[in-house]
Amino acid sequence: MPFNNHIDVNQFGLNDDWITDLLLDKVGFSPYVRKFTSNYHSLMILEEDIASALDTVARQANHVECVRRLLEILRRGGYLTQLPKPLHFKNQLTSYVQMYLPDCPFEINTTRQYSVIPEGCVTARRPIDRGVIKYLYGFLVSLKEEEEHDLDVTGRNFTIVTSSRSNCSSLFLGPARFVNHDCEGNAELRPANDGMQIVATRYIRIGEEITVKYGSHYFGEDNCDCLCATCASIGRNGWAAESKAEGSTKQSLKPATMKRVSRLRRLRVRDRLTLALCMTCTPRSACFRCQRHLRIYGCRWPYTK
Repeated sequence: MPFNNHIDVNQFGLNDDWITDLLLDKVGFSPYVRKFTSNYHSLMILEEDIASALDTVARQANHVECVRRLLEILRRGGYLTQLPKPLHFKNQLTSYVQMYLPDCPFEINTTRQYSVIPEGCVTARRPIDRGVIKYLYGFLVSLKEEEEHDLDVTGRNFTIVTSSRSNCSSLFLGPARFVNHDCEGNAELRPANDGMQIVATRYIRIGEEITVKYGSHYFGEDNCDCLCATCASIGRNGWAAESKAEGSTKQSLKPATMKRVSRLRRLRVRDRLTLALCMTCTPRSACFRCQRHLRIYGCRWPYTK
């Protein structure tokens, strides 16, 4: 059942705020996830209770029981009575809980690619072949013109998508909201029955960020203000001035792709051989991501069992 005609935009956003508070902020994600609701106040729920509920999905692969426990925690805290559409909340909650299933091929991580302040991103924690990326999707709610204007003036327009066919805008929330832009993205957004799913367009390696191309003019005319990794690597668009200042002689060449079958085979073999290696850990200490992973799954990144 599509969300578009059945839930208020502000309630849809508040649902996502509660869920990211529960399943990211309160389980060690840093920095805190940006919230849709202005002046959002964190839920008064113990992190130990959330961790106990997550054990059922992360270590027992029972996401249904995890959802049930989380709803019970919210009920005890008096939060469920504030929900006019509890079924919609449960559906949104389930989409985030499934990220912690052992067979989920991705994780929510952080990046400084687009800002000096760490922002959310999605990275692969196992090799991903071309096709639909399991559990990586998001829900859409159509926006009226006045609603979109309100989001613009209040600075809450960070998850708006516009259909190239209908030119209509929608609020896009769920795990897929964390997928960032790259001019040479390794995946793409495709419509699903109640939102959008992420489909890999090529082989994605362990630790690689999952990205999509938002559009040709999303970051100004011809994406002139784009700061994606591809633009950074060749010194164009938002990186062009810096490249010239450093005396760079790089040309705007297309980045290398991984289309050759032989190269894909080598990458797959190397991924299998170096599965337990993290590029950000040091010999003396594990990185923040790996510490969080160990607490949740009880094993080293990227293993889940």
